[in-house]
Amino acid sequence: MLDGYGFEFESFQVVDNRLPADDDDCDGYLITGSAHDVGDDLPWMGPLTHWVQQTFGDEPIVGICFGHQMVAHALGGRVEKASTGWIGGVQEYELVSGGSYSASAWHNDQVVELPAVAVTVTATGRNCPYAGLAYEAGAISYQCHPEFDDVYMGELYDCHFDTLLQSSRDEYLERLGSLSGEHPIGGEIAEFFLAVKT
Repeated sequence: MLDGYGFEFESFQVVDNRLPADDDDCDGYLITGSAHDVGDDLPWMGPLTHWVQQTFGDEPIVGICFGHQMVAHALGGRVEKASTGWIGGVQEYELVSGGSYSASAWHNDQVVELPAVAVTVTATGRNCPYAGLAYEAGAISYQCHPEFDDVYMGELYDCHFDTLLQSSRDEYLERLGSLSGEHPIGGEIAEFFLAVKT
């Protein structure tokens, strides 16, 4: 997603209680998607929530899907199950600044109430009013999965097809094959990190 920008990466397995140290050399952090929900009562959820609270405003943070929800949750927002059930497949998102983009989505939870800190809604989706957020203290987040291509989305649907609503299955089949190439959000994230770093 961020190829070509000269970034170096280090992974932190937060599910194994491995969080970045206060004195690490990272210039920014990306919280990815997860098989777990923000509201799950798991041993690593509390430490991750606390880490976001402590890191927010000091280092740039990007959240993707679960990460999008975790940043909002940690800062006082509210995350709940989507009233429509699972939202999956290629979704259309409207940019508040004008225009739109298509991206893969795969989530049952979503942000339903914004945190009290200075935050701007940057994108909305059908049944997903807070699909993109930008925080004045140096964080951005997206409910979609710009890193999911057709192949990966197809594998997800193959695994979960029988448990999805008929409307979701139909929509997936109609739009199968519509994703191609690197998603522009990847470049947007890279530019965000570069801008904050300089």
